[in-house]
Amino acid sequence: MSRLLFWVLSTIGFWANFWRCRAILLYPENTLYQFTLGISMPVVMTKRGGIAFSSGFQLNYDLPWNLSQFEQTIIPARHIRDLNLQETYVAIENLLDEHGWRDGRQCLLRTICELAETPLRRIQQDVLGEVIHLILTPTEDLPVTINSNHRSANKLYQEAERLGRSGGDCILMYPDCIESPLESFTEIVFP
Repeated sequence: MSRLLFWVLSTIGFWANFWRCRAILLYPENTLYQFTLGISMPVVMTKRGGIAFSSGFQLNYDLPWNLSQFEQTIIPARHIRDLNLQETYVAIENLLDEHGWRDGRQCLLRTICELAETPLRRIQQDVLGEVIHLILTPTEDLPVTINSNHRSANKLYQEAERLGRSGGDCILMYPDCIESPLESFTEIVFP
């Protein structure tokens, strides 16, 4: 009787631990999942034979056969990324250079100047308008970023904004930028 009781309790304990474990499906070693798709169509057909065009597509996935092949699920502690407005401006300048504007810095400065001269109409809760305003208005940025002791926006960009707000001529000030990037997605409407 004691043996039967021991066997029942050990079996129950085994199954309780079994169901608490995280289920992981492992396959036999070097198992491969393969998906193949092919198409063939005749190009020329005669009585003697024919020519066909055939094309195939194949996907292969190695299936896990060892627990060490799974990535660790440890999530590292989050660290604060000190992204400032200056780095954002450098990225925008590079983007403008890559997409055909002759001088990315001059075009960004002209855009900041023109936006300060004629701000976007912000009467509704428009996320895109708010993001554009936040990025292209350097004086809206905090003077010192969090966890940093350097100024976040270069004085060059702040001067461009001051020029636009004072009614200066942005086109004459930044002649290397032939067309403003702001004109590609905005239009000035006079009431």
